[in-house]
This record gives sequence, structure tokens and C-alpha cells, in this order.
Amino acid sequence: MAEFTIIELMTAVAFYITIAFLMYKYRKKAQVEGKVIFLYKLNYGLNFMKKAGEKLKPLWKIIGTIGVIVIIYFMLNTTWMFYKNMQDIFIKPETAEKAYIIIPGIQTPGSPIYLPFWHGIISLLICMVIHEGAHGIASAAEKIKIKASGVGMFLFIPLAFVEPDTKQMMKSKILSQMRIASAGPLSNIILAFIVLLFIANVVNPAITALVELNGITVEGFVEGAPLQNTGISIGEIILSINDIETMNYSAFSYTLSRIAPGTEITINTDKGNYVLTTAEHPQNSSLSYIGVYPGQNWDYKQEYSQKYGFWLDVFKWFSELLVWLANLSLILGIMNSLPIGIADGGRIMYNLLTLFIKNEKIRNQIMSIITYGVITIIIINVAGSYLIP
Repeated sequence: MAEFTIIELMTAVAFYITIAFLMYKYRKKAQVEGKVIFLYKLNYGLNFMKKAGEKLKPLWKIIGTIGVIVIIYFMLNTTWMFYKNMQDIFIKPETAEKAYIIIPGIQTPGSPIYLPFWHGIISLLICMVIHEGAHGIASAAEKIKIKASGVGMFLFIPLAFVEPDTKQMMKSKILSQMRIASAGPLSNIILAFIVLLFIANVVNPAITALVELNGITVEGFVEGAPLQNTGISIGEIILSINDIETMNYSAFSYTLSRIAPGTEITINTDKGNYVLTTAEHPQNSSLSYIGVYPGQNWDYKQEYSQKYGFWLDVFKWFSELLVWLANLSLILGIMNSLPIGIADGGRIMYNLLTLFIKNEKIRNQIMSIITYGVITIIIINVAGSYLIP
């Protein structure tokens, strides 16, 4: 499991001290919203967004229209998934998926996921610049003036923003407003798939050539699951199951899939042997389940480590950055598609309501109900992840 190293701690502290200094120095220029959001207008990239939007206007409009359909799909599908999972938390908790809060550099209690500080900060900045840039280009394509752009802070998370002319926006066609709203989350989803393709076709082949796989690391385990009850420790490396080598994840998964639930097995690690009885998988009773969060353990091949030691570490760092960038970009794109007032999906939902409900007061009331309803469902999902066994 990744840990918050001393170097990472020192650089994170230096980062926030620098941010605090800059916020204090330019405090008179800050635009404060909701007492927790601080925005600073820099107006970088306005000409680029304007030219890019106007020059390829027909293309952006086609992409924007497709984007509206895609984001509405994610809006409905993701909302349903959260709702269905909320039901499982109360009715069938053993099958419920867990939703954890991820904060760069902080191992949140109960979560098996750790997001390294700089991987998180850099990935979020890239995602937000792409996201807001897409909004700006889409606005220019719809002939809506971009008034400002800049950076800011939401609590301790850096952010970027683009500010279209609100009056022009409200006077534009409903489809134009929806295209602009969908541009942000769509750009994050597209970025995620581009990065994933690059990882699959460039990074992974390079890793395969450079490393040798030597076991499955226990990154964490499900509370009360068979593996935890053996006394195994996080960080141990699983080498075999019933004397069958499991040096990579495919071998590990395949070996477990060939063992029936309720079977006594012996797991050999770099620290010792552990005997346990497999349980039924919560989502497929025909499969065995031991309740482990696995990670691939590996080392560089000796001929490469001796020759390129430092550069291999650099390659590893950037490879992990790409993985986090793809994951966070996809998560941000999907979460931003939800029908919550402050999200892009909320703006699209409000536009859809405008098509069918002309009374603004009723429209706003329905939007508030939807927003608070979805927020409540998400809170229950997160809280349930820490409460269910």
C-alpha cells in the first residue's frame, strides 16, 4: 500500500504554504463564493478558446450535440446506479458496492485507496484545465462571450474556471446551453479514454519489457472476510495458492476461479503460510471469495535496474500519474454529469425541465428536489461504505 512519504509531506506543506502566501498577497483581488471558494481572474487562454471555438464552429456543434446525449446517458445511468446501490445497502448489504472519499495525500479511514499527493494535485489540475477549456471553446462556438478565466481554491483543492457571459447564455437556445454544459464532463470522459489507450498501447508494453512480476500484494482486505481472519498483514506478497504460483493478477484470479466456495486453501506469502476457508462471492455465489484488495508486486529486471535505475523510477512515477489521471478524469466527468444544481448535469437537467415546464417557480422547486434527492443518495452511499461490514 502506498504511504505518505516524508518527501511528499514536506513538498505538500511547501505547496500549501505557497498557496496561502499567494492568497493572502492577492486577497483583495479574490472573488469569494460561499465562504469556501476563492477565485482569481487571470484571463489566460481567452483568445485561444475564442479562436478555437469560432474556427471549428460546425465541428464543435456536432460534438456538442453528441455530448448532450452522452452526458444525459451518464446522468441517468449513474443516478440509477447510486440509487440501486443505496437499496442494496439497506436490503442486501453484502452485495453493495462501496464508495469512498478520495483526498490527495490522505488515507481516509476505512478506505483501501490511497491517492499520492502530487499525483492527485497534478491530475486534478489537468482535468480542470481541460474541463474549463472545453466550456470556453463550446461557448465561443455558440457565439457567447467568455468574460474571464482563472484559478482558485475550493477549501484545500486547487481549481480552474471559465466565466461565459451569463446574460448572453440565458438568451441563447436551450440546445446551445446544453452543448456548453456537456462540453466539460464530455472532455473529461474523452481525456480518460485517450490516456487509457496510451497506457494500453505504449506504457503497458514498455512495463512488460522492463519488469518481472513476482506476486500479488495485499493492499487491503474486506472487514470480516476470510483473508482478514487469518491474521495476514497488509503489504505481504501472495506467492501461491495451494502451491500453484500466482505471480501475476491473471494467475491469481484464475486459480481462485477454479476453487469452489467453502474449500479450505493454503495461501503462501513472503512472510508465511495461511489457511482459510473460501466464502461465496457476494455477486456470484459460484465463485470463491477471500476478500482481498490485490496489487501487482514487481521488480525491474536486473539488467535494466543496474543501467537505468534513476530513469526507471521517473518512468514509474509518470506511469502512475497517467493511471491516476485516467481514473480521476473519468470519475470527474461522470460525477459532473449528475443532476445536481452546481454540476454541469444539473444545468442540463434544468434545461430539460425548461422544455416541459414553463412556470419558473415550479421548475426551480423540482430542480431543488432532484438536487437534494441525489445528494442524499450519494451521502448514504458514502456513509454506507463505512457502516456496512
